[in-house]
Amino acid sequence: MRVLPVVLIVVSILPAASNKPNFSGVWKLDVSKSEFGKAPVPKSLISQIEHHDPEIKVHSDITGPQGSYSTDYRWVTDGRENVNTMRGNEIRATVVWNGQTLASNAKTTVNGAVLTIVDLWTLSADGRTLTVSRTVQGPQGTAEQTYVYDKDEENARKP
Repeated sequence: MRVLPVVLIVVSILPAASNKPNFSGVWKLDVSKSEFGKAPVPKSLISQIEHHDPEIKVHSDITGPQGSYSTDYRWVTDGRENVNTMRGNEIRATVVWNGQTLASNAKTTVNGAVLTIVDLWTLSADGRTLTVSRTVQGPQGTAEQTYVYDKDEENARKP
């Protein structure tokens, strides 16, 4: 009879890491389901994500009004500061889990303007849709954006 309370205590203190979503895969932006506000709409955006918590690596290929380019960044999800450079701009971000949502709070300077970018990543229950809700705050105010990605199994890169 004494074993049961000990088992319940052990189960209740186990980390909930196994309940966190895994964002690994190839993700293709669904422009028709996404909202960009006043920002230019990309023609295409495909991201390859490697997620082995607490590390996430993202490689993206983007085609838009300014041409085609690629970005790469790495995050750790334990609240330590992440420093990446994208298109010549240093970005400092902290990334933490908030339940099932991955929250990134980043700061960067673009053309002299300081921007704060908050991203909230969520994965659909079936694991086929990644939604990134973004809030950008800068000298000209606040902009809200939503990026909706579909998992693209056909174009997944082989390790």
